[in-house]
Amino acid sequence: MVAANIHLMGIYPNSVTAWALFTIPRESIFGYMNPEICEWDYGEFEGDEVTQAQELARLVREVQSLDYKLGPALVIEDNREAVRLGAMLLLLQRQKQLGDATITFQQRKMTEDTTDERLKRIGLYPRGVDSTAVKHAITGLGRANKSPEFAAKLWPYAAEWAARTEQN
Repeated sequence: MVAANIHLMGIYPNSVTAWALFTIPRESIFGYMNPEICEWDYGEFEGDEVTQAQELARLVREVQSLDYKLGPALVIEDNREAVRLGAMLLLLQRQKQLGDATITFQQRKMTEDTTDERLKRIGLYPRGVDSTAVKHAITGLGRANKSPEFAAKLWPYAAEWAARTEQN
């Protein structure tokens, strides 16, 4: 059985790296449930890139906790700072330090439709933290909702499970 909820974490690498975590029903991406956000959280990690990568890995493992094979999807802004931090996260993933998380890089220009004003209007504007991570999370969720192929890239185990249950 696959967990009822899935997680997506938007990450904005910078000297202070912002993150935004969204928890949504699995069926809103891999079924017929209307999209909704069950929970969301956000924060920042400071320090050198190694420290930030280690803290992100710790958070990712906490989010996955007991959800077998269903780690959070990490959607990271593809910028200069992401090159180094992203490489560290890819290494941590290979070393199994990120649980079953997937890593996807996303261009900032893809988030242009998600403005701060829109985030405030829908109650998803983070206080005291750069909003770019939230924009990447929202954009990633929208892309997954529209594209089964993209959703399968973010949560391959959930996609496999959904395909098996549809066949039965």
